Amino acid sequence: MAFVLAGPPGARLRLLEALTRRVDRAEGAEKERLAHLREVLLQATAAIDKAVQAQMNEASNLLRSLLEAPDLKAALNENLPLIDDTFMAVLNANIEAARRPGPSGRGTAPPESDQ
Repeated sequence: MAFVLAGPPGARLRLLEALTRRVDRAEGAEKERLAHLREVLLQATAAIDKAVQAQMNEASNLLRSLLEAPDLKAALNENLPLIDDTFMAVLNANIEAARRPGPSGRGTAPPESDQ
């Protein structure tokens, strides 16, 4: 179940929908247990989403600081330990945004979530 919570939002949604159907069909103590489980999962999902958004924001800020650095090579070397998969996702999202025509064709915003 942990993989589902940390995975794609669509998988989380399907899990929570299935759990809600089970809550609706259950009775008594089982209904209460399942409802509590659903609440715990919703809280865990919110915490995961918040942490992911914070990581995306940090990566976006790092990208912005690198782009503004007077010496890009030195800045890259200095921040190399911070360049991870999240940073690469933000970088790729910004490259794609820059390729789009019009006013949205720029920015250092984190990629939009599929929430």
